[in-house]
Amino acid sequence: MSSEATAKAIQTELIRIEAFRGLLFARHREVLSSSPPGEKLLLLLATSLKLRKQARACLLLAQEFMVEEILVTTRTMAEVIVNAAYLQFADGAELTRFHQFDAQSLYKHSEKLRPITSRELTAEQEAELQRFVAEAESLTQLTDKSRSWSRAHPALISRAECVEEKMADSFMPALVLTAYNWAHRAVHGTGDAVRPFYGALGSGDVPLSAERLEEIRMTLSFVTFCLETYSFFFDRFLHQGQQAEIVAISRQTAP
Repeated sequence: MSSEATAKAIQTELIRIEAFRGLLFARHREVLSSSPPGEKLLLLLATSLKLRKQARACLLLAQEFMVEEILVTTRTMAEVIVNAAYLQFADGAELTRFHQFDAQSLYKHSEKLRPITSRELTAEQEAELQRFVAEAESLTQLTDKSRSWSRAHPALISRAECVEEKMADSFMPALVLTAYNWAHRAVHGTGDAVRPFYGALGSGDVPLSAERLEEIRMTLSFVTFCLETYSFFFDRFLHQGQQAEIVAISRQTAP
């Protein structure tokens, strides 16, 4: 692909991302105005708003050609999408674990920090902390060694496959295998996350080579894929019957 064609493809992704942001907000308002949301629907609506903000962050990062930072955001977007979709089909215990696991997990990490912190808790603070954690553990029924909030499907790909079983052609497994997995290098700081900056040692900026422009295009396409996947799920799960609008956005191109 020529540099001119790549630049046009990048502009196309930017147009689609902005269009999907508008679509998600419009659908969010439609659902919210129809009836008070239950707990699971509330999660869908909150996820919709979070994705809009994350997509906005990606648009801002794209202005500075921050490929790795966009990848980090798309990984979170993919996980947020799969979790929200999966929990629509999960039982109440899984939903409780989803909401309570962070308290339990943070306590485990705070215990490791104690030897290197200078502040000690008072007896009252320690008692309150232990009560808080015990309550979380009783609700999650998970051990301190648990690495995931989900007991039924600990791995993200397993939760994605669960959604696919419930709703065929959900694109959830593909989302995990592309946007989520591809961003691993950016999140965990492996060689590929640092290598582009070797060329920035002189000027301070990564050179905008043809390869770098293609990376930006591909990364933005992951953002589009995240928004498209969630829009389709939102529409189909809530029986809104407006998939034609989603398809139209997916076909938009830069002039």
